[in-house]
Amino acid sequence: MWPTAGIRIGNSLLLFSCRIASDSAKESLGFKLVGWNAYWVSNPDDEPSAWKLKKAAESSDSVIMASAVLRDAGFVYLFAESEPEHDLYVARLGVETLARGKFGPLEWWSSGGWQTAASGRRPIQLAAGTETSVQRDPGGTGFLEVNSRGFGATDIVMRRAENLEGPWSAPTMIYRPPESDAPDAFVYAGKSHAELKGADLILTYATNGPDEKVAKDMSLYFPRFVKVGLHPRQDTK
Repeated sequence: MWPTAGIRIGNSLLLFSCRIASDSAKESLGFKLVGWNAYWVSNPDDEPSAWKLKKAAESSDSVIMASAVLRDAGFVYLFAESEPEHDLYVARLGVETLARGKFGPLEWWSSGGWQTAASGRRPIQLAAGTETSVQRDPGGTGFLEVNSRGFGATDIVMRRAENLEGPWSAPTMIYRPPESDAPDAFVYAGKSHAELKGADLILTYATNGPDEKVAKDMSLYFPRFVKVGLHPRQDTK
């Protein structure tokens, strides 16, 4: 189980994770995503090692919950990515339903609006990457989505939308990790963190490499933090 995103609902935490299995395919990184689980954490203020988990949902769907979670009005929006295309979908759950400790039924965004049938769902973005973040625009109305673009040597890109279901703008590069210009670059997991302060956006991304390289280079496999300004600074006198 690899934890992904979560959200606080009252005194509980709803935490998502993707299920991972080994994969011996030639072009594989050695693992594959085979589904997702959701858990209620009844004591989220304790240390994570002491958390008490209760399974809320389990799915073998190829659209994996939830790379990002955001509450807006009376709903919690769940952003999920398809395997292996990495297209981005969105579903939602009612806040009142979740507050009662119930999960579902999911409503998926489709060409005809919101519906519970997964067969009609439609992606809101294509090739969004393996991880993403969605947050409110800190300087105006609407929302921002951030992810790494590419594989190996990557850029961090951003899209904008007035509504969570879109339409979303074309991606715009907002940061080029310097590690992407190194030989055998492996940079991924770019995302923003709305809960962190100090700039319009606080980004993180990950760096990695082959096992033998990571074992010798202790600067790898740690998150990098970046401050990004989206709006012109106002001079004060």
